[in-house]
Amino acid sequence: MSGLPRKLTFFDLPIHCFDRLRSMSQIYIALVALMLTCASVPSLAAQCLEYDHEVRLVGTLARKTFPEQPNYESIKKGDAAATYFFISPLTVLCVSKGHDESSRSVTRLAHVQLMVSGITQSYEALRPLLGKKVMCRGNLWPQISGHHHSPVLLAEAKCEAIHTDIEQDGAFIRLSKAHTEVTWSNSPIRIDIDCDGKADYAFLAQTPTTAFVGLVRGKPKAAVAMLKFEVAPDSQGGLCYLPSKIEAESLDYDPTEAVVPLSGFARSNTCNGFTLSGGDCDSFHFYWDKNTNRLSWWRL
Repeated sequence: MSGLPRKLTFFDLPIHCFDRLRSMSQIYIALVALMLTCASVPSLAAQCLEYDHEVRLVGTLARKTFPEQPNYESIKKGDAAATYFFISPLTVLCVSKGHDESSRSVTRLAHVQLMVSGITQSYEALRPLLGKKVMCRGNLWPQISGHHHSPVLLAEAKCEAIHTDIEQDGAFIRLSKAHTEVTWSNSPIRIDIDCDGKADYAFLAQTPTTAFVGLVRGKPKAAVAMLKFEVAPDSQGGLCYLPSKIEAESLDYDPTEAVVPLSGFARSNTCNGFTLSGGDCDSFHFYWDKNTNRLSWWRL
C-alpha cells in the first residue's frame, strides 16, 4: 500500500482573455485556440511520439488539396490536384527520431496526414467525419515523397468520431499544460473521485517502459495530479508489463477486508475511483485521500 505525491502545477489563463466571451462554448473555443497558437516548442526532455509504436491522436478531421504531378507547384498551371485527409491534434505534438535517417525528429507537429489502406478504413467512410472531432489510431510514417504533405504521416489510419465534451476537453488542456513532459491522449474516463458532484477525468499516457496517470478534478482551480508507474514486476509500485489500461471502479467497498485501513478513504455507493492494470500483477486501486487532499492508491 502506498500513496505517491507528485509536484503539482497550475494553468490559469489571464482573466482579461475572457472579457468578451459570452458563453461556455466561446470559452472552450478560446482555450483551444490559445493553446494551439501560443504553446511553446516542446523541450528536448519532453516525452514525444515514437515511430515504432501505435499512437492515438485526437483532433479535428480536415481535407486539403495540393498540386502534384508533374511539377508540384500550381494547379492553375496544370499540375494535378491531389486531396488528402488530415487530423489536427488538440495540442501541438513532437516526434522522437527513429532508427533510420528518414525517420527524423519533429519539434512541432500540428497536422498529420492520414494514410488509409482501404482495408481498415476507406476515405469514403471518413467523409462524414470531416470537420468533426475524431480519434485516429495508426503508426507514424516519415515524410519521404512528394505525395506526403506533413512531417510525419499516420499509416494504416483508422478513425472514429468521438463525442465532443467541453468539460473533457478543458480537462485535457489543463493536464497538457500542467505536465508538458508527457504526451497525453484525450481519451479519459469520467468519474467523481472526490464525491463533490463534479465530473473528474482520469487520463493515461504510456511509453515502452512507463505509464503515467493524470487526474483533473472538476473544481476549476483544483490542482492537477500525475503519478508515474514503471515496469517493475518485483516492485510493489511497479507494473508487470505494458500496455496498461485504466478503468472506473466503484468506491462502495471496505478496503480493510483486503488491506490495512487506508488514510482518508471514504466509502461511497455513488462515487467512483479507478484502477490501473498491466499484466497479471494485482491492479492499482485509486481513491481520493480526504485527509491529505491528494490522489492515493493501494494494491494487494
